Amino acid sequence: MPLPTAWSHTDADLLGLIDANLQHPPDLLPTLISKVADGCDIAIASRYVQFHSIEEWSPLRAVISRMRLLASKPVQKPALAVKDPMSGFFVLRRKCISASLFKRPASSSYWKFWLEDTLIL
Repeated sequence: MPLPTAWSHTDADLLGLIDANLQHPPDLLPTLISKVADGCDIAIASRYVQFHSIEEWSPLRAVISRMRLLASKPVQKPALAVKDPMSGFFVLRRKCISASLFKRPASSSYWKFWLEDTLIL
């Protein structure tokens, strides 16, 4: 089920996502929720905070991932310091995303919304 469709079926104040590939340990979820409960609008689990989390990647995957990160920097909001804008594990407040997200076609991908709705100027 596409992310906007899934989120449109709840009225929860906190929304989240975790990729099914388990690049991120699910036991980080309470930490992400705690950060948002403590006042952050968005909490993102980054693969780049601890180097060992990407050390098993192939060199090509590491380069592509880093290039995607660098490509997003010029369009990120200046006040944000996002280390992993393509992260597949995050929790955010519903108020931080526009209502238009829920009207997107089912073919829309979550990471595109992530850049458009939360990070771009």
